[in-house]
Amino acid sequence: MELVHLILFLLAISVQGIMAMYPCNKIITDNNGTVLPEEIPSNVTNCTFSFNVTSDNLMLVFSSLGSLFKGDSISIKAESKEITNITSGNDPVTVVSTSSITVVTFLRGLAKNGTFKLDFKNACEQDVHPSSEYLVSPRYLPQTKKTIVCKYNVMNQEGQTTLLEFTNFTLNSSSLTVNGTNVTAGNMQLPDDLLLPINTTITLSIPNTEKAVEGFSLILSSVSSDCSYRTFNMSNPFSYTKSSAAVCHLMIGGSKGTLLAAVNSWQTDISDQLLFRDGHSKEDSVLDTGSPVESGIIIVSSGSLMSVHLTFSSMSKERNVNISFTSQVYGGLVEAGDSIKYNSAESEGKDGVFQCIVDADKKISLTNFNMTNNGKVEVYQRNVITDTPLFTITNTSLPIPVFVTNQVMIVAKYSSSNYTFTANTGEARDSDQFSQHGLGSYQVVSSGQNDSYTYNLIILPMPNRDSYRGTLQLTRPTLCPGDKVTIFEGITTITDLKKLVEFTSNITWPFIPQYIFAADKGAWITTVLSKCDGRKTGDVVFTASYDVKTLDFLCGKSPSNPIGTVTSPYYPLRYPLNLNCKWTFQNETDSFLYITVAKLDITDGNSLKLTGNISEFSFPADKTLGRDLIFNKSKELMLSFSTESKNETFFIPGDGFTINYNYLDCGGSFNADFNASLGGAKNDCRWIVSLPNSTKDNNTYIINATLRVTTNYVPG
Repeated sequence: MELVHLILFLLAISVQGIMAMYPCNKIITDNNGTVLPEEIPSNVTNCTFSFNVTSDNLMLVFSSLGSLFKGDSISIKAESKEITNITSGNDPVTVVSTSSITVVTFLRGLAKNGTFKLDFKNACEQDVHPSSEYLVSPRYLPQTKKTIVCKYNVMNQEGQTTLLEFTNFTLNSSSLTVNGTNVTAGNMQLPDDLLLPINTTITLSIPNTEKAVEGFSLILSSVSSDCSYRTFNMSNPFSYTKSSAAVCHLMIGGSKGTLLAAVNSWQTDISDQLLFRDGHSKEDSVLDTGSPVESGIIIVSSGSLMSVHLTFSSMSKERNVNISFTSQVYGGLVEAGDSIKYNSAESEGKDGVFQCIVDADKKISLTNFNMTNNGKVEVYQRNVITDTPLFTITNTSLPIPVFVTNQVMIVAKYSSSNYTFTANTGEARDSDQFSQHGLGSYQVVSSGQNDSYTYNLIILPMPNRDSYRGTLQLTRPTLCPGDKVTIFEGITTITDLKKLVEFTSNITWPFIPQYIFAADKGAWITTVLSKCDGRKTGDVVFTASYDVKTLDFLCGKSPSNPIGTVTSPYYPLRYPLNLNCKWTFQNETDSFLYITVAKLDITDGNSLKLTGNISEFSFPADKTLGRDLIFNKSKELMLSFSTESKNETFFIPGDGFTINYNYLDCGGSFNADFNASLGGAKNDCRWIVSLPNSTKDNNTYIINATLRVTTNYVPG
């Protein structure tokens, strides 16, 4: 125990010694420009530094400000007037004072580990070596009595040029010149990126001002001289095929409107990077990737300026990069919530290209399409323009919501018909979903009794899939009065749209049938929920599952064997609705088709027909078993089964049908007296005779008599 006390006593003496040794109150008079760092330990709670130097412009640089904690502060005063008070931040902060006496007081509010660094030197006289670091002008200035002039000498290596990228520029009445050329004066906007020669002098002139100004901050980095351009000529694509390391930077300026960049080829190493930036928006990069870029990608700038930055690694692999640029009158980057507007009469013969990007975990909604005259707008998922758009909007398009991923490209095609197009963009709710693959599930979950919202599931069309059908299956919806669930087939044009069914709370749910939609038309489930006292947050209103299969899978292939069975889809389960199935019987011989209906249970309104070079025969919607039919020989017979709903109302389908078929040597079907030949060499013949039996209450009763004759024929 005595040893522990001794150790604690020695530690206390050591801490007191450190505090005693650290010069917390210090007067600094050195003005030879030497940087004098002061590392202030974390156990120091109050320090004051007084600068009494002869330099007109004293610049103080505070770094490691990330170690400031709640309660910490740095107070800077000149001639007893406070210049600024720094309480937090991560970037270096510079302060210029024209006073001969400046007092800096550091107060630590909480006992936290960490330090901050204080440098001071003669202001605005620096040699700068580009290394992708920030160059920060004075950000806090007192009310000056004379002009402050800051000079930065930028030094570079042979074969390199310096890229200046401004990240902040709020100089008000101040001026900034590069090699004597004025960059901007009294302009609140960011200047263009600059490519500087080997040796450059940047001069900042700050006149007498009545209030403090922020100044500017910029990034200086070295780029390769042979592939960096201050203003790139858009008439030729940018190409790069070398195998050496390089950093290329292009500034592309158009005459007006919007700039487009198309990546025609991007075959590089995986460590190479391609960065596009809207020329007047330094913080939001359109594309920044360390992965291979897909060719055909389109980048849109909202204005007439675009910055392109390419970094090629030092690996020896030869590059194949080709990027072309065009100037557009219409288009640009669109934020979710903005409207899209295009007028072909004002587009100077050019398409309108709009790009909308939201956070990666969000979806974009496109609503309220409006088009005058005959125009065409193509919508592409992500930003790759391919031969086949996601969907096309015309003046017959539907005003339905469309949901895509976090990137969408909208191209309004120029037309001499002078059309206008408008649409609204937005950020879709999590409950709004889309599917491009035609396989998955969708669930409507209530947010409570006050839930009053329209939920949407959009199953996007699958191009070139006219032989595919999608299947939609709903669980029994739990609907309140006023709720409504509607299923549509077709989402691309008004002529394609077909209401399959509409569910309300008035419908009982003994069985929910499956609904079929054409895969190349897509489908839409819209659910309108009204306020409902009995509904709770998290209640599942219904779940929908959907899948896409070939039509052959649903309807079965056409019979190819001389004997077999044809059934309704999913038999013995109930058949789906909105389906058209066809089976073709091909007869390559002189045989007769013999059919036995083993089971027939179809809902009134559905139909089962057999057609060919005979008169059309419709099977009655009853449950007759063993109904035999024989038709005269025909090269081709078509069996058709339609389950389409004509009135869009909810109904329960039947159990379906089973038909057995066989090809016979001879036979026939007769409705009156007949004489039948045994057919000579034929050894299996059957006839069906249908004749009136009696008449009662204007109803005709049919008696079917089947005569089967089997002969044994011996040739000769």
